[in-house]
Amino acid sequence: MAGVMVDGDELVAHTAPRMQRVKNLRADPRITVLVVDPDDSKRYVEVRGIASLRECSGEDIGDIFRKQAEKYGLPGGVGKVPPGVTVIQVRIKPIKVNYKVFTPGRMGPQTGQLGNARPDADGNGERPDVVLDGTVVKDGEDYWIEFSRKVDHAPERVWAALTEPRRLVMWEHAVTYLPALKLGATISANLNFEVNAVALGKVTELEPLRTFGFRWTTNNPILPPEFGLRFELGDDQILQVRSGPFSVEHGIVPLMASMHIHLDHFESAVTAAEADLPSEPWPRQSVVTRSGRMADMARAYGRKVSQEHPQLHVVHASRDHLRA
Repeated sequence: MAGVMVDGDELVAHTAPRMQRVKNLRADPRITVLVVDPDDSKRYVEVRGIASLRECSGEDIGDIFRKQAEKYGLPGGVGKVPPGVTVIQVRIKPIKVNYKVFTPGRMGPQTGQLGNARPDADGNGERPDVVLDGTVVKDGEDYWIEFSRKVDHAPERVWAALTEPRRLVMWEHAVTYLPALKLGATISANLNFEVNAVALGKVTELEPLRTFGFRWTTNNPILPPEFGLRFELGDDQILQVRSGPFSVEHGIVPLMASMHIHLDHFESAVTAAEADLPSEPWPRQSVVTRSGRMADMARAYGRKVSQEHPQLHVVHASRDHLRA
């Protein structure tokens, strides 16, 4: 639901009867609405509540659109539904409202994720032996993040690290497949327990031992409403990682920095013995937070991106990323 209106002490949205979100809400009426400040994408309000649904005609909901148009000085025809068309009205009774200011350099509101900087000999924050292998590729108006990593392990071991929850949590996130890992399966991930950053997606590619791809939606305000992440293991044992599409409005620098740190932990997930794998409850802090490297990597990728794509650098390389 892209548009949400305020009606008294409730939020109101409208959607088509056949949308999957309608089936989801009928099965479980709990809902979260994220409203991002159009003038500052780092400021947002999160509303958690219970949804009630009812079928309406265009005539039924005409009055609420008229009131909203008058309130905000919009043309009277905005949002008007033609006669004879049925829509589903979603009314949300708020239970909890959170106002947050998102700081990209911290990868979450006030998480302390910047960690402790470890300057190199030149005082630039990152060790000189670190290879910044993440790149930004422009495709039309969109941008994609790409990484290539050599993995000298059997494909079965690499595949396990990409798909098994107990290994995934060692380098990426706490992941759940609903009901099981298969093409079209739902993926749920806790990106950061500390700030309740979550993602929900679908498996879009599944070629065992070779390709694993999915599309995400997330409540992280530096990410687009929907984006993809794809892993492909080639015959040369090069793991190709590709994520996007992103625009200049999205936090490409912190995303590259965090993805780099995640991939640096991949080796441990591949080589860990079964007896050494973690079990639930999962760690509350993300791998990136525990590493304490986010500030270093953000500064380093801020410099890299500023040279290759200045328009992205201006938007996303914040003072915290670039401060020497």
